[in-house]
Amino acid sequence: MAIGTDWPVASLNPMLGLEAAAYRQIPVRNRQATRPEGGSGRETVSVKEAVRLYIGSAYAQGREHVKGTLTPGKLADFVVLDRNILGSGPQELREARVLMTVVGGEIVYES
Repeated sequence: MAIGTDWPVASLNPMLGLEAAAYRQIPVRNRQATRPEGGSGRETVSVKEAVRLYIGSAYAQGREHVKGTLTPGKLADFVVLDRNILGSGPQELREARVLMTVVGGEIVYES
């Protein structure tokens, strides 16, 4: 199973996708407040599982041999965040900031 964004209909920000998967909340226009997306708590996954589902996109694309994990010989596309998001709540996900982005093993962004 894999998750991703519905860009250009929805934001490209994966933190908002994680929030929707883990807490069934979606941002409203000002991006500070949220509203329930509907459904029940049984339709959520943990933040850790939501991250794994983003990684599952490599498999869904048939490209797991070159991306999806940090393994020698793969692309090494990843971000470094300012906090550990695995046990965080929705507000912490919204406030998480990217410190560094690495694409193909090269730093392409650093705050």
